Amino acid sequence: MKKTLTAVLVMLASSSAFAQAPTTELSVTTVRGGAFVQVTQDGEPISGYDVSTSINALGSKSTDENGFVYFSLSPQQTQRIDFFVIDEDGHKIKKTRTIERS
Repeated sequence: MKKTLTAVLVMLASSSAFAQAPTTELSVTTVRGGAFVQVTQDGEPISGYDVSTSINALGSKSTDENGFVYFSLSPQQTQRIDFFVIDEDGHKIKKTRTIERS
């Protein structure tokens, strides 16, 4: 009985039901007057992924083949911006950064 239980547990642990979902990550590198945003999944860049911000005027942009997108911001003032993506499971991933005026 103990061997059967162990075998069943090993099979369950290795099944796709227990497989770990891919990890989507968002990184933001600020520069004067803008920000580079990269989206990766399990460390690999994702192209064509939509990145949005808390500023409606900036809109949404899709990442390039290296997983990057660039947002240019108003040169008149320093701004605090939320950058976010929605992963495949519908979870919002958000990073907040302060962008210095240029």
